[in-house]
Amino acid sequence: MVTYVESNKARSVQLLVRGDVLKKLVEVMAGKKILRLSVIKLFKALLLHDSEEINQYFISNDLLAPLFDIIKMNRDNLLFSACFETLKLIERQSMKKVILYIMDKYRAIVDDERFARNPVIDELKAKYELLQSHSPPPRLTNTALRAERRLLQKRNEPDKSMEPVAEDAEENNGEEIKKKKLDGD
Repeated sequence: MVTYVESNKARSVQLLVRGDVLKKLVEVMAGKKILRLSVIKLFKALLLHDSEEINQYFISNDLLAPLFDIIKMNRDNLLFSACFETLKLIERQSMKKVILYIMDKYRAIVDDERFARNPVIDELKAKYELLQSHSPPPRLTNTALRAERRLLQKRNEPDKSMEPVAEDAEENNGEEIKKKKLDGD
């Protein structure tokens, strides 16, 4: 199946994503170790396509959960290494949405002290911090935009409450000058 995914991108997306085959494969991961390894390899092959549709499917169906279950077991074996290779792939391909999802959903596992010196986790954290610092501001709703515009307009308009006072003062000064002239003449 991995070979099929690697050679037929469009068809594999159609078959695996739209047919919900990946969800069923996650259920298979509860079985034997060799099946888990095959599913992880399939995930890697799919993620290599770097398709927005695939990334969104992985996120919305939480397909990375089995990888983090294996990582939590913290056994230094082939499965553990395959999971870290998948995370390394995600980091190197700069899959922004997937990285943000991983760090938000699996932060407790990633921050575990057992992985404190793991270069893959360190790179993933660094990429996350970079993405957070360069992320655009939150999108405002129409109501919020209108309120923001009104606030800016109020700031840019001259304060009209003070103008009549200033005009009154000028008029009073003018009247006083006229009175002085009349009184002095």
